[in-house]
Amino acid sequence: MGGYQQEHKHEDSHHHYLRREFSYSNYEQNYVLPDDVVKDQISAKVEDGILTVTMPKTEPREKVTKAIEVS
Repeated sequence: MGGYQQEHKHEDSHHHYLRREFSYSNYEQNYVLPDDVVKDQISAKVEDGILTVTMPKTEPREKVTKAIEVS
């Protein structure tokens, strides 16, 4: 997925220099998905700094009832 950037800035007006440090880091998180998620239709988007993950589910299956005669 994405990462974040961190910036450190130090100015020294007496020696007339500007020093900037940049560091980048990755973020990763794993999830165990339920069986009813359609895994090849998972999508994700980032908008205004918000990550939205869409995981569609399969249609619920009808339960089949079977009568068994016991003698």
